[in-house]
Amino acid sequence: MLWHNPDRTTATRAEFDERLQRILEEDAWILDGNFARTLPKRLEYCDTVFLLDFPTDVCLEGVEGRSGMKREDMPWVEHEFDEEFRQYIIDFPAERRPQMVDALEDAAARRGVRVHTLTSRAELVQALADVLSGLEVGRARACLTFIMYRYATYWASR
Repeated sequence: MLWHNPDRTTATRAEFDERLQRILEEDAWILDGNFARTLPKRLEYCDTVFLLDFPTDVCLEGVEGRSGMKREDMPWVEHEFDEEFRQYIIDFPAERRPQMVDALEDAAARRGVRVHTLTSRAELVQALADVLSGLEVGRARACLTFIMYRYATYWASR
């Protein structure tokens, strides 16, 4: 885990950056998290992005549906939907999404990063099936970055 510690604390910025860099230097990796501060660094190491740009109501339902469930990305179980987090999701399309889309467009233009924007769970299922069947990347380095319940998957080959 990059951000969460088993004791319900979070990593310091320095710890997080060190953990991230170690992962980025590996041959294969998957990352999960909405870390806008490190998006440019992650984009340096990938060649394909799958941005799950789901409607806000779908994002909210997803969080509500996971409440009380064990998750791989957290060493504890969240039993309630934090109101501040809910508001963050609601505000995301206007306050955060434009900068992320700009960064993805820039990476596409400057480095040739392939950006696939998926707007429904059906599109996600098909994209995952394509990746798993080897149609999208073959042997690659992968980074799954979760952008506020609008997921982005980054793939990079060395």
